[in-house]
Amino acid sequence: MAKRFLFFGVLVLALAFGAAPLRAEDAEVEEGDYEHRGTMTLLPLDYAFVEGDQHRYREHHWSQEGYEGGIENFEFEEHYIPAGLSASVDGHARIRNNDYEVNALLEKEDFGYVKLEYEEFSKYYDDMGGVYGPFSALSPSTLNRELEMEIGHFRIETGWTPPEAPHLIFAYERHFKDGAKSRLTWTPVTIGSLGRNIGPSFQYVDEIVDGIELRESHTLTGFELKGRQAWEWSEAELQREEQSLSTGVTASTKKIRVQEQMPAYHLFTTTESVERWFRDDSVFTGLAYHYLRIGNSEVENIFEMDENRKVTNFTNPKQIRDARAENEYNSHTWTANAMFHPFRNFSVTTNLRTEAMDRSGNSTYPSDSTPVAAGGAAPDGVINTTEISTTEDRLGRVGEGVSLRFTGIPRTAVYN
Repeated sequence: MAKRFLFFGVLVLALAFGAAPLRAEDAEVEEGDYEHRGTMTLLPLDYAFVEGDQHRYREHHWSQEGYEGGIENFEFEEHYIPAGLSASVDGHARIRNNDYEVNALLEKEDFGYVKLEYEEFSKYYDDMGGVYGPFSALSPSTLNRELEMEIGHFRIETGWTPPEAPHLIFAYERHFKDGAKSRLTWTPVTIGSLGRNIGPSFQYVDEIVDGIELRESHTLTGFELKGRQAWEWSEAELQREEQSLSTGVTASTKKIRVQEQMPAYHLFTTTESVERWFRDDSVFTGLAYHYLRIGNSEVENIFEMDENRKVTNFTNPKQIRDARAENEYNSHTWTANAMFHPFRNFSVTTNLRTEAMDRSGNSTYPSDSTPVAAGGAAPDGVINTTEISTTEDRLGRVGEGVSLRFTGIPRTAVYN
């Protein structure tokens, strides 16, 4: 529900900032100075009748069965020509299918712009596993869950772009996923001594990725200067559930494995470059520097339970508690390029690249592997095995190249 409020908030904001600056000039508008165009197509009724597997229909068509309605598409544009102002907004909204999109742009010539984007949609998944004829007692197996993943992103970007001054662009962006999806790994289903991997599995996902970007560019005394800095960070909560089914002579057994994962990462990059052409564009030089830093961590738990969801050790138990991993990566890269034409139809290009990188990581993997007893044994809660891993790498490398090119033969290029 909160995401739907965000969509309508972005739409109202887009319409407001798109129209207000232009309407403020209405008192001075003369004929021919102001342009307006707008269209909207409504979708009052769209109904899908489905016989059979409704989950499969949703998965294939990214749409639910039954009634659907909303706005098929809308588009509005406004221009105030003397001031160089223009605004536009477009998008669509199909409410029941959770399919929304709005894009808006406000721009003033030789000054700057503001851009808004919002998109959200749902993907649906079938909750059935495989079918194997002889397993009529356990087949077909279903999760009996409504599997839907809500996916979307929001972005706002603003730029200052005067002709004779540095251009600055700032952007904030968010991507999100929320819901449950089926997995391609099917679980074992066993009757007697015969087994087939036909059991369904699924995973809950709650993931958010945020990013900030700053770009700048300017031409100063013939030198073109460019820079870009980007920050990105993410957190997610994932819970995967697998059910392994079996029947014995007197009883049925269901092993449920739940895997909890909480990955997170942060990323920072910066790139700076300077380049220039000399001597009537016959000589080119360029320098650039790039820095990258990535850090990530993850926490994992694995629980194996019986069909009553009581923690139980089965054969080859997999009980993991508070396993952790952390990694960090840093790299510095410098490049230099030069190209010149010593005489007509002949050019020489040289480049140099230097890189320094270091990487480190560590992980701990504690587990409770209490031996299994007859009929299964409950873990005793004591961590009796811990795997530890540490890594550290450093690397430095230098590369250089020279290219010769001759274009004096018609329709032919000779190079080395």
